[in-house]
Amino acid sequence: GKRAFLGNSGITQPGRRVPDDGLVAVLSATPHKAKAGSSWLGSPPVRLRRRPTAADALRTFHPSAKLKVLRATVETFRIVPVVITFAIGVGVLAAIQALATAVGWLWAALAAGPVVLAAGAIAGGVAVLAKWLLVGRIGAIEHPLWSSFVWRNEVSDTFVETVAAPWFARAAAGTPVMNLWLRALGAGIGRGVWCETYWLPEADLVTLGDGATVNRGCVVQTHLFHDRIMRMDTVVLEPGATLGPHCVALPAARIGPGYHLFSPDLCGPGIGDPEGYADRLAQYIADRRITVEVCITSNLQTNPDIGGVENHAFRKMLERNLSATLCTDNRLV
Repeated sequence: GKRAFLGNSGITQPGRRVPDDGLVAVLSATPHKAKAGSSWLGSPPVRLRRRPTAADALRTFHPSAKLKVLRATVETFRIVPVVITFAIGVGVLAAIQALATAVGWLWAALAAGPVVLAAGAIAGGVAVLAKWLLVGRIGAIEHPLWSSFVWRNEVSDTFVETVAAPWFARAAAGTPVMNLWLRALGAGIGRGVWCETYWLPEADLVTLGDGATVNRGCVVQTHLFHDRIMRMDTVVLEPGATLGPHCVALPAARIGPGYHLFSPDLCGPGIGDPEGYADRLAQYIADRRITVEVCITSNLQTNPDIGGVENHAFRKMLERNLSATLCTDNRLV
């Protein structure tokens, strides 16, 4: 529909329609029927409360010719990271060829690993340099779609995706080197963090506490585009918190330490019956055989209120017929 918005990895299909002024959020499905102006989150989709934002139409839906020319100019610079990643590849091949000519193919093969490691370091450094030159430090703020910051931020992200990802970030996932690189981009990374993703679009807004875990395929999403306005906010994982594989953390999210399933006091103010909600949530997880990873040592270290193993919720999980698996990690692994 007109002025409709389908978020990253949003899903629609034959017979379904995103309505006029409607919104289907990141990783969410389009409902069977939706009224104009409605917003939806999740799969299956749940109605999301949202008040449309009034903004300058010239900066959102009806840009001037001047803004179009400016954006086209900035977008042209996306070719730069493509050229750089190609140049790094040529440099690697040239270095190996030079080594083979000088000392023979056997020594060249043995030296290929360090050559590729050096290429990865260069690629990661280029992405960091581009980030600070193009956008600098990023704060929790809003920008309309047709603004210089949004365009420059997209170019910066292209350096990460095109240069750093293939040469460095994918191979470095889950290593201390990844933590160092994310810190260089501006993220707050504590001790013993396991981060298996490089998808931190605005790293300055991300804080991963000591022993936090971000698994593979996660997106620590610090911005959303509603009504063609880029809204940014912080995402915080407190010490020992975990994002499971392929999760998405949205702006303003905070995952606390020792966060567990059977705590009505953790429900938000909009939930009228917290105890009933916690029971229904547990039953939902049990009925669909969604496996819960339980790391008792980590829970005890990051949440002193548990007191001891005898007070852990694992027994209650078994009593409620949840599919739970015991894991051996602690907050520094």
